Amino acid sequence: MSNYSKFTKVLIALFVLNLFDALATFHWVSMGIAEEGNPLMAEWIEVGHNTFIGVKVTMVTLALFLLHRFRENKFARIMIWPPVVLYLAVFAIHCAIAFEQLQGYWISLG
Repeated sequence: MSNYSKFTKVLIALFVLNLFDALATFHWVSMGIAEEGNPLMAEWIEVGHNTFIGVKVTMVTLALFLLHRFRENKFARIMIWPPVVLYLAVFAIHCAIAFEQLQGYWISLG
């Protein structure tokens, strides 16, 4: 049995989803397939790959540490769920884009 609480596991999942979002977003934007939806992060993506990913991961990680720090607080336990829903939706969008790109690739092979 894991020593991590359910809350901590959700925080780890959010970290992984955020990292995936950062990498996938930069990939899609650099290929001209998509645009960064967050106006604050759109400015950073123009600066460069490392800066964009560094800023995005740092900002979310700080928020996750804050939630972890107050993990016993009922407000923190409630506030963890909106980002979960948001990142799962963003993950689904990235998967849809990837599927669309692969579909075009498979058609071109046939």
